[in-house]
Amino acid sequence: MNPTDVRTGRWRAVLVFLCLAFWTCVASATERVVVLTSYPQEVFAAFEAAFERANPDVDASRDAYSLPAPGLPEARRDAFFRGRNLFRQVWIAAPSPDQAVDGLGPVFNRQSCIACHARNGRGFAPDGPAEEMRAMLVRLSLPGSGPHGAPIPVPAYGDQLNDGAIPGVPREGRAAVSYSYRLVSLSGGETVQLRRQEIGFRDLGLTSALYPHENCALVQSACRSAPDGGSTVLSETQLDD
Repeated sequence: MNPTDVRTGRWRAVLVFLCLAFWTCVASATERVVVLTSYPQEVFAAFEAAFERANPDVDASRDAYSLPAPGLPEARRDAFFRGRNLFRQVWIAAPSPDQAVDGLGPVFNRQSCIACHARNGRGFAPDGPAEEMRAMLVRLSLPGSGPHGAPIPVPAYGDQLNDGAIPGVPREGRAAVSYSYRLVSLSGGETVQLRRQEIGFRDLGLTSALYPHENCALVQSACRSAPDGGSTVLSETQLDD
């Protein structure tokens, strides 16, 4: 396919998406309220269909991130598939007969990367406090910044909340997401509804060459005394993949 045709096809797909988004807002504006929290699923489906028609050699479905990129050199394909397998690997607590996949915890968020990143894509926030936080990570810090400008971890919890733990180790707690809404009037006469995320807490990972230490705070005695899976779980080769 000619590169010019590819660029033209992509612009056409973008224009189709913008036109559909504009139509959605105009249709909602007839009721004088435009909800900007998300687009309907049919808008994304129409965009995917338009993109695929304009770019038949490029996968634009929800599985796109799980596939090799177009033009990936053949010499790098094996590394891609090793990385994808690692991304899908379910890790288990130590000690285990299979030492290649043990070392989970002692506290953690999920047992695999893909548990948060469905189809190798972006995670999502819960719709409300009743929904479990399956693909959202909550970072923690104290006011101010460290000597190098980084956030200051919370002494009892570190820099993130871990809502999972191996047997015998208490989890750090659970976070719940709720939303508050407010209406804002625009200069054109429309009224839009904005959503603000609020996080509350209730019931108050893996090591590698990049992160060689267990994610246990000093006060978490059960966490610190739990068995580990060795000095590091991920090798340099796996990190390169």
